[in-house]
Amino acid sequence: MCSMPLTENHRNANGGVMGGAMFMLADFAFATLANNLHRPTVAQQVSINFLNVPKGGRLIARAACKKNGRSSMVVNVDVTDDTGRDIAQFVGTGFKL
Repeated sequence: MCSMPLTENHRNANGGVMGGAMFMLADFAFATLANNLHRPTVAQQVSINFLNVPKGGRLIARAACKKNGRSSMVVNVDVTDDTGRDIAQFVGTGFKL
């Protein structure tokens, strides 16, 4: 699990949270789990779906390995805010070096 506070630095011109900030947190959770399971692992393919606008003051990313094969792994990351609202869903495929 990884988290980060939301500050004015994370806001876009419309006042919402920048997608890149949410992606960075999800990618960091993916990399942390993947490299904990097999070091080194690098991202081979990633995608993210933005589900809702955060209402709280903190984002939380929870990573879970769905497949841990011989040369690759698939990791799902759920991003919520501190109110429990679903914010984004990230899927990453890691290649084991």
